[in-house]
Amino acid sequence: MSETAEKCEQFIHLSWSTPHQQNVCLYNAADQSILKCWEQVQQGEIDMLITVDETVSFELRDAQDNLIVIAKTEFKVMRDQKQYRRSRRNPWSFF
Repeated sequence: MSETAEKCEQFIHLSWSTPHQQNVCLYNAADQSILKCWEQVQQGEIDMLITVDETVSFELRDAQDNLIVIAKTEFKVMRDQKQYRRSRRNPWSFF
């Protein structure tokens, strides 16, 4: 993402699995919003288009007690950092 761009738009795929069936919800950790919930499942996945301007954390939490975080991952927004190097040769020369 360039420094002048305001938002990054990206299609992402999240998948998860647990050792036993349970009720879980996927949260956007920044604003605590629920993205999707599953009931009595051992695995799940979601495809979505996100538009962000900073790194976003996603948390898979227990549906009954949302303080229990089962898994966490991040979508990192990387900004282009232009490196300016000094030229190795002088702009003039003697002949």
